[in-house]
Amino acid sequence: MSETSRDRRFGPTGAGSGPAMVSRVVLALAIASVVLGAVVLIWPTQTVRVIAVLFGLYLLVSGVIQLALGFGAMFAGGLRAVLILSGLLSVVLGVLCLGGGDRSVTVLAVLIGVGWLVRGIAELVGGVATRDMPGRGWAMFVGIVDIIVGIVLIAAPVSSTTVLAVLAGVVLIGLGLIGALASTRIGRGSTGADTTWQASGARRSSRLR
Repeated sequence: MSETSRDRRFGPTGAGSGPAMVSRVVLALAIASVVLGAVVLIWPTQTVRVIAVLFGLYLLVSGVIQLALGFGAMFAGGLRAVLILSGLLSVVLGVLCLGGGDRSVTVLAVLIGVGWLVRGIAELVGGVATRDMPGRGWAMFVGIVDIIVGIVLIAAPVSSTTVLAVLAGVVLIGLGLIGALASTRIGRGSTGADTTWQASGARRSSRLR
């Protein structure tokens, strides 16, 4: 009972493939976050429609990546379900932002807040579940910040496009920089982390024999 008794949170990855893949995904999202943050800061007086399109694309891409991870072989069990659910919600929110028409700034801020809240919960749950993942502390920190910003935008949504653009831009750049640091940490420890996951699975297997 060696392979089937592995840690149910992870799929059958090769040496270092799990953390390496997570590292690339985190880095891609970090770059997208910094780019989007810079765009909205450089152009803070843009219309609601432009902001909606930018954030809609961001949520859509983020959701697709989470779905790809969720349906992949790297994760399993409850963590896979969280990734899939979070990805679906992000895609739905992204579509709503893209097809919002003349939606008000307040409604858009709430949608963006919900998107950040959902992503933050997924990141926090993922960090708690993957105890042997290098850089999990950074991932959990980003998740907590996402949750806080999401709650703020939902509970006290802004009514000015400039305020929303500046607030979102600063947060996006900050989260992107933290995400880049986290991806570096995860990438450096990819081989050791995978060994630890396999050793953890082996210990569980030996106890079940």
